[in-house]
Amino acid sequence: MFDEEFVKQLPQNSLEAQMEICKKFNVFNDSFPDDRGRSKAVEEYLKALAFVDIYTKIQSIDTDASLPELKSDHKNITKVDIVVNFFTRWMRDLKEKLRVVQHTNTYETAKDYYASMFGKGVFYEFSDGDFSRVQTLLNNLRDLLTNSTDFEEDYRSRLLKKLEALQSEVHKKMSDFDRFWGFFIDSGIALSKFWENAKPFRDDIKEIVEIVSRTQAKAENVQKFFPLNLLKSGDDSDSASNAK
Repeated sequence: MFDEEFVKQLPQNSLEAQMEICKKFNVFNDSFPDDRGRSKAVEEYLKALAFVDIYTKIQSIDTDASLPELKSDHKNITKVDIVVNFFTRWMRDLKEKLRVVQHTNTYETAKDYYASMFGKGVFYEFSDGDFSRVQTLLNNLRDLLTNSTDFEEDYRSRLLKKLEALQSEVHKKMSDFDRFWGFFIDSGIALSKFWENAKPFRDDIKEIVEIVSRTQAKAENVQKFFPLNLLKSGDDSDSASNAK
């Protein structure tokens, strides 16, 4: 049901990825005409639950529908029903979360649009190239964090959640970059603890900082600005000192 090819094609957005898992399970479950067929396929249902268990732990996802407990003395059809009920609750919760995200994005986008009609406020708009690059870099960061063993688990989990929140709010035109700067600060703290083993992560963060800084400076009509000396290693600082 859940093979390597399926995992590779999962969306980068966490909520959308979880929804795809639920849809895949529903297609499998609906392929049986009756409980007898489902009962015979009990091992596939158990594998589906095991997949979710591992996936949510690796991705640091807290599901509102907690994983059910299956007992050895349960009949096959009982185990199947428990797994099906779990996926039903999980999908229902995901639909509500996606609805909230969609409405929030619609509201914030509408505010920006109407404010621009009245010429109020400063809006930051990425170029097409920068917008595409930022999305690519954010996806890279998610992959690095998900697969990294260099970060302590609490830092990794915290950054993944902040990254997920950031990705859900990134648009080509934005009213502020608060989510970006909050994520940059937390990333800087994490990198100060795990510097040597986190260079790829640092490099992607640094490039996003440069793009965001450039976009914000342009919107503020700042012709020349001093790039923030963020995310520099100790070697960089020493080199700068020696050059003076």
